[in-house]
Amino acid sequence: MKADYVPLSGREMASAGRALFGARWREELASVLGCSERFIADIEKGQAIAPSAWRAQVIGLAQDVAVRAMETASNLLMGEADAKIATPPPATAEARYV
Repeated sequence: MKADYVPLSGREMASAGRALFGARWREELASVLGCSERFIADIEKGQAIAPSAWRAQVIGLAQDVAVRAMETASNLLMGEADAKIATPPPATAEARYV
């Protein structure tokens, strides 16, 4: 059973996008979500509504990034000789932890 999610607000989407992708967040987020940058900008400005499924996708993406960041930090703490560099898994349409 899929949960129903409230659509992301423009502010939520911009905040998550900046945290996940930095300065070029609109382009990167549009690529991950399979839409145009213009649609992302329209949502950000309140001129369009984000699909409700995007909330779960962005949550899953944020969780995946957090896991990779923790793995990287762990590898750095262990030292270069023992570290296995974490390679990012491909972005999935389904949220991993939601």
